[in-house]
Amino acid sequence: MVEAVAITPKTEEGSEKDSSAGTEPSQSELLFKVVIIGESGVGKSCLLYRATSGSFRETYEVTIGAAFGSFTSRCNGRPVKLQIWDTAGQENFRSMVHVFYKGAHTVILVYDITRRDSFERLEDWLTEIMENASAGAKVALVGSQKDREDMREVATEVGEAFARKHGLAAFLETSAKTGEGITELFEQIVSLLCADRGTAVAPTKKKKRLVKGKKGKRAAGGKCC
Repeated sequence: MVEAVAITPKTEEGSEKDSSAGTEPSQSELLFKVVIIGESGVGKSCLLYRATSGSFRETYEVTIGAAFGSFTSRCNGRPVKLQIWDTAGQENFRSMVHVFYKGAHTVILVYDITRRDSFERLEDWLTEIMENASAGAKVALVGSQKDREDMREVATEVGEAFARKHGLAAFLETSAKTGEGITELFEQIVSLLCADRGTAVAPTKKKKRLVKGKKGKRAAGGKCC
């Protein structure tokens, strides 16, 4: 079982805040690690960018290694931060992806609803998760590119059945372009992780931050990696 890290607020001198100082101390922040995996080009980077910036861009870059961002919410008034790692899906980077599984509380497994081949590789990715993820880590299945219904190759029911068959913690279809399902996905993850700690989730306005990893540029108008 992977435990959340509680970060205690510090004073300017770097010491912990003292409740006897006359002001009520802030609650410590719960920190959870989330890893996004899946085939190259299924939309992992767009998913991260939409979640952390609230916007979509037509140009995209291929992730080399990994990129990092964060999503902030609250559990019954207590601040929660998801540290989100977007990993490279290309075969030549797969050997290093296992490093990012270490300490992960949730793994988001992404396929593209317009690419049947990306769905058919899910079994391989699940095997990799079982071999590398920490015991107790949750897996959320995500079907990306929901705005491209006219090109759909994987029915919603097929994705749902796959998630049920393998006992996955969540299943959603999302669109980074329209934003559909993105906030819901990460709020569900927060709810699942906080439920493990016996803490109810209170909806709140999210603060977002994106830190870019090393990228390789691609042409405008293509799919996110």
